[in-house]
Amino acid sequence: MEPVWVGREGDRILVATDRRTLKGRNMDRDPRVAISITDFTNPYEQVLIRGRVIEVRDDGDLKMLDRLSHEYTGKPFARRKWPSRAIYVIEADIARHYRSPLIHEPFGGQP
Repeated sequence: MEPVWVGREGDRILVATDRRTLKGRNMDRDPRVAISITDFTNPYEQVLIRGRVIEVRDDGDLKMLDRLSHEYTGKPFARRKWPSRAIYVIEADIARHYRSPLIHEPFGGQP
């Protein structure tokens, strides 16, 4: 499992990756996906999504990746050379939010 940046386009989820990665090859082979999004400050809060890839868009100009990078880092994506960047458009069949009653206090409350 590897973290990825995700975006939204209406009710659809956008995932940016290179088509040659294992993740890209798997989505090209089988459109079924499962995504787990965990809150950075509270790992006991998460969104779980199951759905399928309904479209793959070329992102060779990194336009969408730069948009996601601005959302995550405030600047364009640093690595500019990619052989086969793509945006996978995912339609959710199931989406749920879960917040456990557990409290996140790593190492006794130490940051």
